[in-house]
Amino acid sequence: PGTGLGILRNDKRESDSFAALPPEVRAKATEKRLLVLTKANSRATVHRPAYLDYIGVKKFDGKGEVVGERRFLGLFTHVAYSESIRNVPVLKRKLDEVLERAEFTADSYDGQDMIEILESYPRDELFQVSVDDLMPIALGVLRLRERRQLKLFLRRDLYGRFMSCMVYLPRDRYTTKIRLRIQEILRRAFDGVSVDYSANVTESMLARLHVVVRGERGR
Repeated sequence: PGTGLGILRNDKRESDSFAALPPEVRAKATEKRLLVLTKANSRATVHRPAYLDYIGVKKFDGKGEVVGERRFLGLFTHVAYSESIRNVPVLKRKLDEVLERAEFTADSYDGQDMIEILESYPRDELFQVSVDDLMPIALGVLRLRERRQLKLFLRRDLYGRFMSCMVYLPRDRYTTKIRLRIQEILRRAFDGVSVDYSANVTESMLARLHVVVRGERGR
């Protein structure tokens, strides 16, 4: 208690939110995983009204048990989004592991396509997703290239607060009306209370819609 600074300075003597979490989510908090990259439940009140980036670095005792966490909340700067993933260590490691698991070399056609897919992947999502979750999505998108198909890839937030939905569809089918229909289908499917989206439409045959469906707070 009392160690919170900045936007965390009003910390309570005792947290009442941890006890309210489902058991499987509470177990995540003590999981022996050094680095946690995700999104907070609150939006920033300065700079831009985006959900705060959350960086957690676990603290371990002499027996290797998790005893705390150093937590940083804020917003990544534009450099985190514009820099090549090959120049951001945590993202470069993911890229290297994806290429290795797929058995692609960086200078092969498939390897170059994979690099392009990850370079243009929603950066917030790339920071958060594990390589285990990223592999089937990256390979699925690679197989989709230049095919007129509709495809949905799902990822559940580490703490169960939101669903990340990546929708690929033929570019000429993408309209505002279609986007709103897709958002409503996903909101109802996950019993969501709010929806955020970003869209990417380029010269590619496929358009990409990233929809984040958030559930009721505390559920």
